[in-house]
Amino acid sequence: MEISKEFKEIILNFNLNQLQEIRNGVESEVDVSVYADPKYDHKQMKEIRSGLERGIDVSVYSNPKYDSKQMAQIRIGLSHGIDVSLYSDLNYDGERMEIIRQGLENGVDISVFVNPKYDCKQIDEIRLGLEHKVDVSIFADPKFDWFQMYQIRAGLEAGIDVSIYANSKFDSDQMNVIRRGLEAGFDVSSYANPSYSSDTMEAILSDIEDAADNDMDYEDVVSELRASELEREKLEDEIRRLKEELKIATENIK
Repeated sequence: MEISKEFKEIILNFNLNQLQEIRNGVESEVDVSVYADPKYDHKQMKEIRSGLERGIDVSVYSNPKYDSKQMAQIRIGLSHGIDVSLYSDLNYDGERMEIIRQGLENGVDISVFVNPKYDCKQIDEIRLGLEHKVDVSIFADPKFDWFQMYQIRAGLEAGIDVSIYANSKFDSDQMNVIRRGLEAGFDVSSYANPSYSSDTMEAILSDIEDAADNDMDYEDVVSELRASELEREKLEDEIRRLKEELKIATENIK
């Protein structure tokens, strides 16, 4: 059978993956003319075909300026009956669209926080905070990375006073140790200090936990820890003094 010139020209306009998507649409008996266009790559074609197969109004996202991931999030939103106009912005990548969609499906509008100041993981932490009905204003700040946001959110959900560690001077590991101490009902003032490494904090928390397990006087343990801290600070001051004296002596020799 001779292949017509027109058919040859049509075939040549598409690559094999695109042709496969057109074939899939024909087999599914959808209107392939909606996406049988070289301006769509095969992944975009697949998202449009999937929408047509589900009876979705694909005109909402059949814009070649949307990549396939953006199309997928709009398609899913339409299939779930949510207002996709709240996130079908070309400036939102697929990952941001997904976070907004998930929030909308759980009754929260996260779109106000979707801006270049936050990365996707930070936005997701804010979404989770809104869904869990905690005061996200405490951690919805670009100065906190998403690990820090998580530690603050977890503390809020546990009902503890996060103001003790909701400070960007603490890294997420330090926040974690302070949060765990607070959740256990301990006085964390003996180690809630940004100058302490998380390992040092862990050691102090371990001492406090051991004291509690062995029915030792909690106040005595805290007093000992504070005394140890004073000794450590004195030692550090002495080391700094000696270094400064050595520096001055070296300069005088020169």
